[in-house]
Amino acid sequence: TEEDVDGFEPSFRDYRTAGAYSPYDLDAIVELNQTSSDGRALGYLRASRNDHKWYGMLSTFTTEFSKKFNFLGGLDLRYYKGIHFSEVTDLLGAEYVLDNNDINNPNRAIGVGDKRDYYNDGIVLWEGAFMQGEYSDGPLSAFVSLSGSNTSYQRIDYFQYVPGEQETDFQNFLGYQVKGGANYNLTRNHNVFANIGYFEKAPDFDAVFQNFGNNINEDAENQKILSYELGYGYRSSKFSANVNLYRTAWKDRTFTRSYSNQNGDLLYANILGVNAIHQGIEFDASYQPTQSLRFAGMLSLGDWTWQNNVDGVTVFDEAQNPLTTIPTLYISGLKVGDAAQTTASLSMDYDIVEDFAVGFVYNYYANLYANYDPLSRTTESVQGVDAYEVPAYNLVDVKANYSFKIGDLDATVYGNVQNLFDVEYISDAQDGDPATSLAVYYGVGRTWTSGIKVKF
Repeated sequence: TEEDVDGFEPSFRDYRTAGAYSPYDLDAIVELNQTSSDGRALGYLRASRNDHKWYGMLSTFTTEFSKKFNFLGGLDLRYYKGIHFSEVTDLLGAEYVLDNNDINNPNRAIGVGDKRDYYNDGIVLWEGAFMQGEYSDGPLSAFVSLSGSNTSYQRIDYFQYVPGEQETDFQNFLGYQVKGGANYNLTRNHNVFANIGYFEKAPDFDAVFQNFGNNINEDAENQKILSYELGYGYRSSKFSANVNLYRTAWKDRTFTRSYSNQNGDLLYANILGVNAIHQGIEFDASYQPTQSLRFAGMLSLGDWTWQNNVDGVTVFDEAQNPLTTIPTLYISGLKVGDAAQTTASLSMDYDIVEDFAVGFVYNYYANLYANYDPLSRTTESVQGVDAYEVPAYNLVDVKANYSFKIGDLDATVYGNVQNLFDVEYISDAQDGDPATSLAVYYGVGRTWTSGIKVKF
C-alpha cells in the first residue's frame, strides 16, 4: 500500500477533477474512505514541515585608540536545528493510514499528526570571530574589517537508518571575509562612497549531504564571492537620496552530481566553474515636505547572468575508471532565475491628526525569470535561450493606524489591506515547456488584517 508523494495511491488519481495539476475531488475521497472495511485511508492529506530552532551569542569589544581611530572586535556563536518531516493532516473520514518509510517501525498505522515519508534533522554550528577598524578625520571616514568562521554541518535521519547509524560526524568548512570602504563628504549636502569585499562561503547543506541521505560529499567546495560598489549621496533638511553601482562575481556556485561505480559505490562530482555575475544600479530617496507628510521610493535595475559556459569533463573514480561524462553547460549570458531583477516601490505616510495616520505602498516587479537548474542546459541549441519570464506586475497595499491610551498604557489599532486592487499575478515559476511542463505559482489576492497593540 505504498502511497506516492502527494499522499494518494496512484490508483485513485482519477478523482482529480481534470488535468495533472487540477484540484482533487475531496468529497469523493471521503466517500471512498468510508467504504474501507478496516478503516484504512485510501486517500488522505499530508503536509511537509520545516521547523527550526535558533540560538546565538554575540560579544563585542570596542576601544578608541585615538580621536580618529576606533577598534571593534568580538565573537559570533550560533546554533541552528532544522527539523524536517512530513505529517498526516487529515484522514478524510478514515481511521488510520499505513506508512512503510520508517525502517525501524515498518508498515505502521499512523493518524493525524504522526510523521510519515521522512524525518530528519539538520544541525548547523557557526563559530566566528571578527574585527574592524574605523578611521574618521574631517570629511573622510573609512573602515577595514576582517572575519573568520567555521561552519559545521551534521545530519540525523530517524527513518532511513537504524540507531547507531543515524547521526553523521560534523563536516567543517572554514571561511573568511575581508571588507573595506570609505566615504568622503564633498560638501555639507553631497558625499561619495565606495565599498569592496571578498568572502568564501560554506557550500550549501544539500551539497554536503547528498540524495536526501547521510551520504557525505567530503570534497564539497566553498563558494567565492567578490563584490564592490560605488555611490553618491545627497542630504538636506527635507530630501535625501542615494545612488550606487554594484557588481558581484559569485564563483563556484554549489552544484554537485552523484554517480555509482562498477561496485555500486556512490561517488560525487563537484561541478566547479559555474559562475554568476550580479550587477546593476540602485536608487533610493525620501522626501518630507511637512512634519506630517512623508514620501519614500526606490528603484533597482539589475543584470544577473551566468558568466560562462562550462566545458564538459569525464568523471573518474578513485581507480581512474571513467564513470560518466558531464556535458558542456551552455549557460553563458543566461539570466539567473528565481528573483525579480527589476524592482521599484513608492510609499506615502500621512498623519491626518496627531494620533491617526494612513499610508500606502506601491511595488513593481519585472524581469523575473523562472527557476531552473543550470546543469540542465547541456545542448548547444539552448545557448542564449532564457528561462520563462514571468509577466511584470504591480501591487498596492494600504494601511491605517490610530494611537490612544488605555489607562497608562500606549495602544494602537491598525488595519492593512494587501493587494488592494486584487491583482492576479504570477509570483514564481519553475521552468519548463509552456505547453506541457511549465509550473507557475499565483500570488495571493486581496487580503486584509486588523488588530490592536498594547505596550506594557
